[in-house]
Amino acid sequence: MPRPRRVGPYAAVGSLVFLSAILIGMVYGAEFDVLSYIIKRSFGLAAFGRIYGTIFAVFQLGAALGATLLPLSRAQFQSYAPGLTAYAVALAVSGVLFVLLKEQPRETQ
Repeated sequence: MPRPRRVGPYAAVGSLVFLSAILIGMVYGAEFDVLSYIIKRSFGLAAFGRIYGTIFAVFQLGAALGATLLPLSRAQFQSYAPGLTAYAVALAVSGVLFVLLKEQPRETQ
């Protein structure tokens, strides 16, 4: 089995890197499609536009802040580790909040 090529002191490029990139691309492209379904299922259609717009705005704000704060973390601590750790904690918190979402009861006709 060939050894992976090293790109940095701790990073190796192998088939898992490419598989990860493909999976991330698939998930990144689907979040807003799935968001519509989750909002309808969890909150109904009464305020769909307002909820969708708010979540979309917060998502964009998070993307802007993330791209700004990670380089600041690198400059302050000479490492990406504190910034990436904060991202991991935020991801875990959002995962817990997602699991706590309840489905709206269906109206019977």
